Amino acid sequence: MRTITIILSLFLAATHTLAQPHNQASVQASDSTYSYDRRRFSVDTSQFADTVPLLWSGQKAYLPVIVNGQKFLFLLDTGAGMSILYKEAMRRRSHSLTDALAPAGRIKMLDALGQEATVDVVLAERVVVGNNDSCPSRLTLSNYPLCLMSRPAGTVHCDGVLGFDFINKGLLAKIDTRQAQLIVSDQPKLFANESGYTLKYKLQHHVPYLQLWPFAHMDELMAFDTGCSYMCLLNNKHFADYERLRPNEVAAQTYDSNSSQVLIGTLSADTTHTPTHLRLHSLRWQRYSINDVTAQTTRWSSRVGAPILEHHALVIDGRRRRIVLQPYK
Repeated sequence: MRTITIILSLFLAATHTLAQPHNQASVQASDSTYSYDRRRFSVDTSQFADTVPLLWSGQKAYLPVIVNGQKFLFLLDTGAGMSILYKEAMRRRSHSLTDALAPAGRIKMLDALGQEATVDVVLAERVVVGNNDSCPSRLTLSNYPLCLMSRPAGTVHCDGVLGFDFINKGLLAKIDTRQAQLIVSDQPKLFANESGYTLKYKLQHHVPYLQLWPFAHMDELMAFDTGCSYMCLLNNKHFADYERLRPNEVAAQTYDSNSSQVLIGTLSADTTHTPTHLRLHSLRWQRYSINDVTAQTTRWSSRVGAPILEHHALVIDGRRRRIVLQPYK
């Protein structure tokens, strides 16, 4: 039996234009190169703490987003360096939306499976994270860049992806699936009195990477990726190196699966890699361990995915570059 795991993460690559024709969306495309810089867009709201309703479905988090007055449902994807608006969603909206999306150029992107493509970028005059455009406390982004892409095959129906770049502006974000909410704020001490397990993260490709321990003596740099519906993916080369050193430990956590997992990225599908299926005794996060973790190997970068939000709230501090894991009791 073949099953599908969706990975929507999108990385920024070198910003040169490929010499190839590109698809036209509803807006006029630009042939210039777009150089990504998060300083180009602004957070208009200040001294705010906003609670945004969150839809937790299929082990993914979805948020209401308003783009130039038009309402959409976006996937919250911390593994995406930029946000995405699907072309199919644009075509269902009025011309007032597309007229207000300014072509900004083209950028080369990589998805989580290493597939490369050049896509159009547009600038939205006003993006509101939430479902009320008129509330003054809403997180409002101006001149916000959106990649225009076709919706990946096999994905749950949504209109786009909200990437990690808005948190990279120095904001705090608490994802709480039990309360079905995302709390976003620019107040650095908002969650100071809350307990949890804190890890610093590194930015690579503009997304957060954490140092975690999938095996007793193996530490691994893993992307924190809420666009990934698998709890844990391990780079196959790093896994094989560890397996050679500690074959008995690895064998005790390996199992046969009747299903063949197909990983689907934003731009591609990984149909060539036969993964090793694992049931890890634990995935260690600093002094805290998540026990009995289902995992598999991948040809691409290791990552911890959205299922971690099933049993934990999580605070991301974009100013201090740290993530606090808060287990539900």
